[in-house]
Amino acid sequence: MPPFAVVKHLDDQGKIERWPSDVGYTTKRRLQFFDDVHRRNLRIEGIDKMLLIPLLIGSLALIANMLIQIVVIVAITRYLLRLLDSGRLLPTIGTDIKLLSVIFLVLFGGHVLQFAVWASLFLWLGEFSDFASAFYHSVVNFTSLGYGDIVMSEKWRLLGPLEAANGILMFGLTISAFIAVMIRLFGRHSRIVQARNKLSDSGNAGAGN
Repeated sequence: MPPFAVVKHLDDQGKIERWPSDVGYTTKRRLQFFDDVHRRNLRIEGIDKMLLIPLLIGSLALIANMLIQIVVIVAITRYLLRLLDSGRLLPTIGTDIKLLSVIFLVLFGGHVLQFAVWASLFLWLGEFSDFASAFYHSVVNFTSLGYGDIVMSEKWRLLGPLEAANGILMFGLTISAFIAVMIRLFGRHSRIVQARNKLSDSGNAGAGN
């Protein structure tokens, strides 16, 4: 008979685990076996918490930043549409430059606010001692530069890739909004040119008669 026997058992992950039976197994070795199993389970739980908690906090920050940028885009585009529909803006190159410049600054201001949100989160988590360093690291993450000169602790390092994903999504949203505004302005000029051509054709037809 072997010095001790084992029985097979399925753990929480469905894997086969060998557990000691009471046959020929000393109390000391049995306690050591279960202590090792307990330590391993605690280590697995710790790894899960290291992933889940930063993932949850980062997802909440991403949603908050998305709402910020959506509010900024909706506000500036509604204001622009009202101006265009009012007819108070002359269809000149100078007007288009001013409009696009204002829209660009407002949208970029939304991104700066998002930099600050992530920086404030890093500061609150105790990863930085001053806002300037936290803001710099936030900008590096958001723009996906990846300098690597500043790295957060192992506990919160997952927030870096999450902020990078946030930046990719928000820059894409900003570019889409900016292009939509440009299309609206170009469409306005196209309609004006078409109207002028119709008037010109009507005048030429009347002169011919």
